[in-house]
Amino acid sequence: MSRSTKVLWPQRDFIAGHPALDFLNTVDDPGRSRRHNRLRDWPALMAWFEASGVLSRAWRELFETGESADRHAQILHDILTLQQLFYEHVQAHVNGAPQMRLGDALNARLSRALGRAHLGQSGECMESSEYMEWRVASMSPARWEDAIALEIEAFLRTHSLDQVRQCDGCSWFFIDHGRGRRWCRSHVCGSRHLRKRKRASPNRLEP
Repeated sequence: MSRSTKVLWPQRDFIAGHPALDFLNTVDDPGRSRRHNRLRDWPALMAWFEASGVLSRAWRELFETGESADRHAQILHDILTLQQLFYEHVQAHVNGAPQMRLGDALNARLSRALGRAHLGQSGECMESSEYMEWRVASMSPARWEDAIALEIEAFLRTHSLDQVRQCDGCSWFFIDHGRGRRWCRSHVCGSRHLRKRKRASPNRLEP
């Protein structure tokens, strides 16, 4: 992984427990405004693919073969649209209004991604893998969005949203394994909460 990728997407930020949820946690917001998305341009998107493990560098470079820079803005737009649709679905469940079925727009995007995918052996060392998984058609024009859509489909198929929690201090999500976790990152949102409590304490000693 390149140094620039590590700086932009440090591994300590991948706390969700699944790449599909990490895909929702690209926003920096002390609160839940979701105004500051770090997926702001093509280099940031490429770095996220590699840092998240959704695509290895080798697969990312293969995907970029023949890709026109003229399409970068549209690809990023499509991916951010997918992100918002998935966010709304997860957010509704976490807020106590679970949806029994996917919204039409999200369901259509996942269905199209599955229709373009093919079953193949999983993992980078495919010759030694014992399992099969849906794999992206590497030359499909929608391959970037499909790579994320297949992660979302796998997550929804193998995990219960009842296990998903949202950080008390921001909009990030994570899988809670029953330990009553409150914060996405204790050194960020947990520390921010403690500082607010100290400032609000009537017994705080004045300097």
